[in-house]
Amino acid sequence: MKSEYDFSKGVKNPYYKELHKNVTIPVDLYLYERFEQISKEKGVSVERIINHCLNQYAEKLRTGGAFCDI
Repeated sequence: MKSEYDFSKGVKNPYYKELHKNVTIPVDLYLYERFEQISKEKGVSVERIINHCLNQYAEKLRTGGAFCDI
């Protein structure tokens, strides 16, 4: 592994917009505050915590369960 890499000729991911979809959903205040608390504890964004939880929940639903575990 090199000690330094040159990213001066790098390009942004042209598929980034295809990987994400911005949506607006109403969330209870206490729930958002809980996600915000977890995000501070983990050092990541609230959006990332919510996305992680939704991914886990969707996987549980797919396999016959329904539980979100962070």
